[in-house]
Amino acid sequence: MVAILIDSADPDWRHTAARIIEFLATLWGGRYSLVVPTDGASISTEFWAQFLSSFDPDYLSFYRKTGVDTKTATPSNFEALL
Repeated sequence: MVAILIDSADPDWRHTAARIIEFLATLWGGRYSLVVPTDGASISTEFWAQFLSSFDPDYLSFYRKTGVDTKTATPSNFEALL
């Protein structure tokens, strides 16, 4: 089981979540995986209660965005960075 923490303040969070789901789909078809939104310091009380009561991950990871994420989500921003 894998839980991946995602930055809840990420303006491109939908694209980032899609990349995470694509990756998780390669691991047991995404089964037994959870994407957890966080501000980097805490997890919302509601999510934490649900997270603790129904999921016991073997691994906990944080997804760090790369240039490929920026290129996919906002190609114009990527071009500006180059």
